[in-house]
Amino acid sequence: MAKYRTYQYTIAHNILKSIPTDINNVSSKYLTHVIKKRTKTLEDYEQVKQIIKEFSKNKK
Repeated sequence: MAKYRTYQYTIAHNILKSIPTDINNVSSKYLTHVIKKRTKTLEDYEQVKQIIKEFSKNKK
């Protein structure tokens, strides 16, 4: 089964690429600011936040 990249996944991926340091060293305030800037709706914001949270857990 192919895994398709959703709009939210693409936004999360681009945010992670744009951060110069490790995701676990970034302040939550900065991360919230970046996510809010790049998403249009609250639903998108929540999903992108969840994707990034899962990624940072897997990275540890």
